[in-house]
Amino acid sequence: MGSAKRSLSEIEVGEVLARPVRTFDGRILLDKGTPFVPEHKRILKMWGIEEVTVLVSGEKEGEDSIKIDKTDFPGRFILNVPLSSVMEDLYRFSAESYAGGCSIIMPKEMTQVIQNVFEPVELEKVLCSLEALPSLPRLVQELSGALSDPLCSPKRIAAIIEKDPSLTMRILRLVNSAFYNFPSRIDHLERAATILGIRQISVVAQSALLLDTFNSIPQEAIDMDQFIRHSIAVGVTGRTIAGFAKLSNSELIYLAGLLHDIGRLFLFVHFPKQMIWLMNQAFQEKMELFQLEKRMLGLDHGEIGARIIAEWNLPLALEKSASFHHHPEKNEWDPICNVVHAADVLVHVMACGCSGERLVPRLNMPVWDKLRIPEDCLPALMMEARSMCTLFCSIINDGADGNV
Repeated sequence: MGSAKRSLSEIEVGEVLARPVRTFDGRILLDKGTPFVPEHKRILKMWGIEEVTVLVSGEKEGEDSIKIDKTDFPGRFILNVPLSSVMEDLYRFSAESYAGGCSIIMPKEMTQVIQNVFEPVELEKVLCSLEALPSLPRLVQELSGALSDPLCSPKRIAAIIEKDPSLTMRILRLVNSAFYNFPSRIDHLERAATILGIRQISVVAQSALLLDTFNSIPQEAIDMDQFIRHSIAVGVTGRTIAGFAKLSNSELIYLAGLLHDIGRLFLFVHFPKQMIWLMNQAFQEKMELFQLEKRMLGLDHGEIGARIIAEWNLPLALEKSASFHHHPEKNEWDPICNVVHAADVLVHVMACGCSGERLVPRLNMPVWDKLRIPEDCLPALMMEARSMCTLFCSIINDGADGNV
């Protein structure tokens, strides 16, 4: 299979990108392997991009001709066998991603020697470690305090965010991107807060600050780039699902997705050897990692994440979505928890980053049914989520250098 350049007027829906599409400063807008949809044309025009490179072949290939590594790819869906019609669609989407050149990047620990014996950890030690939690970033606390004031204004929120120049530039880049698609350029945070609303702009700022906290974690504990990419992807995909499901609180859903695995990050930092063993063992036993965490440690990452979020005094909805995102039925099918659960599964299907789970988690079908998303909308949802994940990752998790 070769490649060819296409102008935006020539490219056809369904053609697969052979190379990443980048902005003038090198950020990825659409990743290699992305099937082209009409919405992409609008995004590319906004960025002044007139030409892309797509995969081509001498013969037309049917849907059944996709080449799949039978020893790896199908096994990722083992927890969802027998496949529901929704999972069949997701399976097909993942197969097309493989055909387009996408790959799953495992945490770097998986390339190290796996110990054959689990080093036991007493529950008391896990609980003691929870007492040494990192403090919440100061600006996150200031924003939370401001939002609790019913008289809080866009000017006050902007003044808090502007204390961090790097954060200010990242937010303005995001606000002026295709992620929000405003018709005219926004140059000041106060105007952004007025248009988006003070809660939405605050959530975006808080998420960026929390990502900075993630980035301070020692790299030898976990491949933080992959962990952050997964966390962002679940947040952005959750926001996309909320749009398709016509749910409100999309920014809170994004923050819930961003923080859903923070308990696992804690485990990687404090118990790295045990987590490496657990990741490998869960894959060998074909079970979800959170189940093995519970069996071997006494707590799973959801329970730990909920404690961290509670300690940080963040909204109760974030605490509950972290605690129950693997079993939302225990949280009375709360809509935010339902969305985070579904988003986590979809992001594993897309293989966007990695937080340690090597298999696609089991999709709770009653959850999917409660979201009331028509099945024929699923391909469009997945394509939009993948495009937005790439765009958001390139902006919000970027450094402070560069122009707004």
